[in-house]
Amino acid sequence: MSDTIFTPIVTTGWTQVSAGISGTITNASGQDILYIEAAATPLATLTKGHALRPQDSVSYNLQTGQEVYARSIATDSEIVVTQNSFSKGGNSTPTNLFFEIARGLVPGQSTASVLAFNPDVDLAAEETVWDQGGLYTYLTANTELFVSSSSTSDTNVGLKIEGMTDDFVIKDTLFTFTGGQVQQSIGNFFRIFKIAVISGAEPAGDLYVAETDTLTAGVPDTASKIKAKVIQGINVTRIGLITVPANNTMFIVRLATHTRKGKDSVSKALIRPDGFPGFMEITQFPTFESSFGMPLDPPFVIDEKTDIEIRALTETNNTQAAASFAYILVDNTIA
Repeated sequence: MSDTIFTPIVTTGWTQVSAGISGTITNASGQDILYIEAAATPLATLTKGHALRPQDSVSYNLQTGQEVYARSIATDSEIVVTQNSFSKGGNSTPTNLFFEIARGLVPGQSTASVLAFNPDVDLAAEETVWDQGGLYTYLTANTELFVSSSSTSDTNVGLKIEGMTDDFVIKDTLFTFTGGQVQQSIGNFFRIFKIAVISGAEPAGDLYVAETDTLTAGVPDTASKIKAKVIQGINVTRIGLITVPANNTMFIVRLATHTRKGKDSVSKALIRPDGFPGFMEITQFPTFESSFGMPLDPPFVIDEKTDIEIRALTETNNTQAAASFAYILVDNTIA
């Protein structure tokens, strides 16, 4: 059995539209509305929630003590609530959760993706999918890192650097590189996830982020000391790894891999939880001159302080490998 109720909602605050039962909400107005689940009426100052477009519907299935509240955005309006006559546990499912998170409507949650590329995977051993090639060497503590270029002309390159310190806290910084073929310090980091050229002049050479090292024409001599590389003309790193920040949980919702025509590869996703001695494989997907995308339902759930890495194997030398994954990051202190 079910009951249909027409419920007016306003712009000045939240209106309770259900209480402890399952059912469906339909936006009968001509404008977007917001709805959330809560144990009590939210403050009127809260202006974020799940978005529901005109004539769209969403089902809900509440935990005991939870209720659904809604409010208008532009003008007072009305929604239709079809309520079942029994209770169930669970949570309501928004019509497009990813879109709502990307719009900043879900507090404590964000979406992002990792793009990875290795221009030359050889058959000798598996390699991390990243611009430098070879197997990535991780830092074990905060370490001073430096930028250098393979070109003496690079003396005004504006960079955005995204990384992490060894307390597993995200560290983002803006930096203007002026050193040419000489190393220039960017400070202490534990992880480097992404570097993008955002201002100044486009680099004339490849950029390297590395520990202090001797250089040959601006290129660090010790490959294991290199932590990121920006290939000239690409203007952004493509590093197939990331680490989940402290007090966060990551939900990987899609994996993809790509292999050039006439080539094959096996891509692997691996994780190393905090304190574990090495990486463990969580999935692999072989491809031959093709692309393969895999939505994950349910998603892979990755705990805080866990390293995630994409690697590739191939049966022929000089194979280009590309991979990517998309994720939702949930701040457990808020969500």
